[in-house]
Amino acid sequence: MVSVGVGYMYWQVSNGCPCDESAVSELELRKAYENADEYDENVEWSEWLSMDSLRAKLLEEERERLSKGKVLEVAAGTGRNFKHYPDKCRLTITDTSKEMLEKSKNRIKDSKIMVEEFALVDAHGLSNHFESNKFDVVVDTFGLCSFHNPQKALREMSRVTKKNGVILLLEHGRSSPHLNGSISRFFGGSWLSSILDLYAERHARRWGCWWNRDIMNLVRESGLKVDSVKTFQMGTVYLIRCRPSCSPP
Repeated sequence: MVSVGVGYMYWQVSNGCPCDESAVSELELRKAYENADEYDENVEWSEWLSMDSLRAKLLEEERERLSKGKVLEVAAGTGRNFKHYPDKCRLTITDTSKEMLEKSKNRIKDSKIMVEEFALVDAHGLSNHFESNKFDVVVDTFGLCSFHNPQKALREMSRVTKKNGVILLLEHGRSSPHLNGSISRFFGGSWLSSILDLYAERHARRWGCWWNRDIMNLVRESGLKVDSVKTFQMGTVYLIRCRPSCSPP
């Protein structure tokens, strides 16, 4: 049975990648976030298993800057990062889903974060709502998979970040284990990316994200300056620290 299963999967992968992003509209992607409570419950297991610790790691390394500066979280979802911010962090929270934003307002009650604004703002149009060079830190976790135009969203993050500020990204995408020195580099790679490709459309319809995007290529195309990259889970999860481009378009 195992041999048959592996053989069938190999046959499907070798027959090409049914992962044309135009097959799922932006509206369909956003529908996945309309029921914030159900979405939150469905990701609970994966959060407990590993994602929550990676959220903590992303923010812990910039704790001093988070404590002293103005912080923007883009596509904050239901607020799963909130508990990892230092006390009295001055945070501005955005999302395109009013349901997610309402859920995050409930979660913030249990923290000591100083929220300056909850804003229903699309990541593609941050500069329509915020002035340029406004924030010391911009945070985005698992947003690049769901943005209709991730390069544009990254350029918008760059625009609203101070020239000496940082952009912190925690994302998932194609397997690039060679970017990290962990033992996972021996297990991930193109074979794993092929499997992500195979189920990409189904995953996008269910969860509102394309889990097979080339994360580092998106970051490079946006013009951001990458300071450091670490990968986890066989190279499919990326922890990236970067800085805004010198002259955001």
